[in-house]
Amino acid sequence: MASDINRLLMSQEGRTLEFKREKIPQKLASILGTIMAFSNGSGGEIIIGVAEDKQLVDLQQDPFELEERLAS
Repeated sequence: MASDINRLLMSQEGRTLEFKREKIPQKLASILGTIMAFSNGSGGEIIIGVAEDKQLVDLQQDPFELEERLAS
């Protein structure tokens, strides 16, 4: 495994490799896990800002900023 990481670190960023300096906050990690599961399955819809009990929640963040962070 260490050799795989070393090989990647010697590579250049491109379509299939990107380095990120900051860690993914826990809230984003949860959303990203769902996105990956959907993309590996049949797809689906994710509605951000709605709790599991279908109550609207305050994102306390600009939705466009959140979208940009998820996309990058």
